[in-house]
Amino acid sequence: MEIWNQIWFFLAGLGVFNGLLLVGYCFLILRSKQWRNVLFGLLMLMLCIRIGKSLFHIFTDVDRIYRQIGLSACVMIGPLLYLYIKTLLGKAESHPKSRLIHLGAPFISVVTVGVIWPYETNPDLWNNYIVQGIYAVWSLYLIAGFVLVLP
Repeated sequence: MEIWNQIWFFLAGLGVFNGLLLVGYCFLILRSKQWRNVLFGLLMLMLCIRIGKSLFHIFTDVDRIYRQIGLSACVMIGPLLYLYIKTLLGKAESHPKSRLIHLGAPFISVVTVGVIWPYETNPDLWNNYIVQGIYAVWSLYLIAGFVLVLP
């Protein structure tokens, strides 16, 4: 690896490491287990998994299962960010059923797809269609989060 690649790898790895420290702080150190802290910790965890997967994919030859894990974590970033914004603005419902739908539906979907059509044996399906679906879900939740923030 040339020196600039090593520097980029170090900086990106440092970001992932700091994110994991923040996740540990949210789950292990914070005494108040408020819903917004849990959402923030999960959001940071998904971002660390996604960025860490990309980091190792770019700079090393990583197994396909890790690519699938990174892409699967990516689908959860949108719903977690949306629910976190909603909680911060005080617009979260007291009923956890909607939270379960926002978090459960994408999670169950990506796990089911990952079991039926794993990335290991279907990389073309994942790279062409499933990734587009993941980014569509992510984009819709980002737009929904912006709509919450705008007023």
